[in-house]
Amino acid sequence: MQELTKAVIKQYGNKKEFMESVSDICRGGASAGVSGFIYYHETIDFTEKNFDLIMARLKDDASSYGLGLLEMLKGFNCFDGMDEDEIAEGLYNPESDNRTAVFNGLAWYALESVAFDFDR
Repeated sequence: MQELTKAVIKQYGNKKEFMESVSDICRGGASAGVSGFIYYHETIDFTEKNFDLIMARLKDDASSYGLGLLEMLKGFNCFDGMDEDEIAEGLYNPESDNRTAVFNGLAWYALESVAFDFDR
């Protein structure tokens, strides 16, 4: 099992319950409220621990769609109203006011992308 998948399932709680929730996650998205990915302290901590894994997956996905990393992130609903500079600042500047929103969005992206892997 891929490392990001393991991390998402661990954050969720357990594999059996995660697998039972996959279709709900795919239909409602992370913003609907998913165990382990609800509160900022959960999502920020998850992203900090798994930043490299999330970024590797994100870069692969962006490349497969023919998009740049920031261009892809700009299309996420959770970043509506943010421009690419604000997203980049949140990604790479620990003091940024945008850090919480960006790291929350990255955790949600990880959750949803792993769920979509199982919902095929």
